[in-house]
Amino acid sequence: IEKGFKLPELIKGHYATGEGLADLYLHEAGLSDIIVKFGLQKSSSCCVDPANTSPKLSQLPKDVVTCALLSGNGNYENRKFPGAKANYLMSSPLAILLAAVGNVDVDLSENTIMLSNGYELRISDIWPKRTELIDFECRTVLPRVCATVYKDFETFSTQFDEISMPVNQPFPWNPSSLYILRPPYLEMPSVLGDVTKASVLLSLGDNVSSELVSPSGSMR
Repeated sequence: IEKGFKLPELIKGHYATGEGLADLYLHEAGLSDIIVKFGLQKSSSCCVDPANTSPKLSQLPKDVVTCALLSGNGNYENRKFPGAKANYLMSSPLAILLAAVGNVDVDLSENTIMLSNGYELRISDIWPKRTELIDFECRTVLPRVCATVYKDFETFSTQFDEISMPVNQPFPWNPSSLYILRPPYLEMPSVLGDVTKASVLLSLGDNVSSELVSPSGSMR
């Protein structure tokens, strides 16, 4: 970080820890401030990548090939950003390294990489060794950390506890809901014959996933 290892201005990055427990792991390891200095802003403590809910990119020229790097459970066209033409799924260290370089068109088999500020970076200087990872885990992934997060789990949210729900009753479908409605196939007989004269609801291209079609999704 002191030698300029950080995100270039043209690179937009963020991270989500997935849950509060991971936040404490980063804090225990002293990495929270380092991540911010590198240029990654925390966007959430939950999952933010599905349904195209990541921070949006501004309009870019058509001749610019933008790339989306994701260290997570899956990456494909239009998942991260609608304008990203190349999408890659990779480990966290590799995603951070390429983000700092500012370009995915580099030969990582070479041991040195020129950063955007002109500093020559040795990959071996930042790539964690297996022994370092084990030491990190032993120092941070501790039972007391997990107990701190989940000790008040059942009483953590008073608002959630105040939601009234019928006991031992089917889900109360609300016909005026703008988020979820009772699907019509629940009213259909269990055995159907041929379906004729059915209308197409959506005709979608290859870059639209089921996540984007969800009520919380976004399509272009």
